[in-house]
Amino acid sequence: MNKNLVIIFVVAFLSFIIGMTWKAPYQFLVQNFYQSKYEDYVYKCDNSMREHLVAKSKALKKPSQETILSLQATEISLYDCHEYDKFRKFLITLGLEENNLAYMALKAIEKNDFEISKIVNPHEINF
Repeated sequence: MNKNLVIIFVVAFLSFIIGMTWKAPYQFLVQNFYQSKYEDYVYKCDNSMREHLVAKSKALKKPSQETILSLQATEISLYDCHEYDKFRKFLITLGLEENNLAYMALKAIEKNDFEISKIVNPHEINF
């Protein structure tokens, strides 16, 4: 067998292997690099949504000038969720997928010692 043919085969084979496996290490690096920043966005958006839900409930139960002003104030804080969403889309453009982002969010929840009720409530079906 020709030596050049063997070299071409080895290079092609190694290129194929690298091409098939580069994504996992790359995603791991991106996840770890942006984990802390993502945690901040998750925490801020979660708090904003919770505060908005509470204020909206109060405004619906007892409409008053005070509860309406409180609701409007929390609507402004929902800008945190807009920033969170923009950052998620940025991470997607870097090659992360939904599972990567879900894992990062779970790590954020664990790091911030969220109570179990804070994990359950958003996923709970209310009648």
